[in-house]
Amino acid sequence: MSAELLAAAAGPVAPAAGLFLPELHNLKNLRGDQVAELAASCSTYTEEITSLFADIFRLAREVQAVLNRPHPLSKAEVDEAMKLVAEHADLIRRAGEFFVRALVGGRKVLDDDQIRQAADIRAQIASRFALDDRAVPVRF
Repeated sequence: MSAELLAAAAGPVAPAAGLFLPELHNLKNLRGDQVAELAASCSTYTEEITSLFADIFRLAREVQAVLNRPHPLSKAEVDEAMKLVAEHADLIRRAGEFFVRALVGGRKVLDDDQIRQAADIRAQIASRFALDDRAVPVRF
């Protein structure tokens, strides 16, 4: 697996958008109220996660800006970078927690059979994008 793919996989577990698109596009037995609630949850999720991801990206750039200064870094600069890394990690944690809460909350509008169907759909989607780390050697 390439270093770029490893870095991407090490990022947030939360999707950037479309939280309930698999359900909205593939569950055939959704009622109108369920469609409306899932679509609204999807929109709210996308707005909020986009803001978190923008902050994550901004902090990553700030870390790089500190680390790429054209001189040996002082202790204060190293401490600054470490503080930014901690903030970055906290935002990634918050994004993951938000994803879990949003997905669990949205699933409350589904019945048990629909939840099983949604899990099957998501498993099929995940298997299409599964990466076998033995198939591609790591290159740095």
